[in-house]
Amino acid sequence: MQLTFPHATRQVEFAAAEIKKQQKVDVMSDPAQLRRLRTACEKAKRALSFNAKTEIVVDSLHASIEVTRPQFEKWCNEYFRSCLEPVNKCLLDAKLAKEDIDEIIMIGGSTRIPRVQQLVSQ
Repeated sequence: MQLTFPHATRQVEFAAAEIKKQQKVDVMSDPAQLRRLRTACEKAKRALSFNAKTEIVVDSLHASIEVTRPQFEKWCNEYFRSCLEPVNKCLLDAKLAKEDIDEIIMIGGSTRIPRVQQLVSQ
C-alpha cells in the first residue's frame, strides 16, 4: 500500500503567500522561483520530522520563513488523517482488529513525519 501526500503543496502555498506579503513578489507566477520554493519547502518538511521548528529559506529571494511542526501538522492534517482509510481497509479485508497487530513497518518519506507515525500507531 502506497500513500502519498501533497505536504509540500500546502507549505508552498503558505510560503508563497508570506513572500508576497513581505516582499510583494508573486512566486507562483515565476516557474524558476516556484521550483526553488518547492525545494526549500521539501527541505523544511524533512527538517520538521526531527525538529520542532525550521525555516523555509529561498536565497534567491532573500526570503526566510519560520515554520513550526504544529503549523505544518495543521496545514496537512486532512492528508494525515486520509492515510488511516487504507489502513482500516486492510484491517477489514484481513479480518483483523487493531489489537491483533503487534508491529507496523512503514517505509517512505511521509512515514518519517511524527504525526503520521502517531496516527497510524493509534
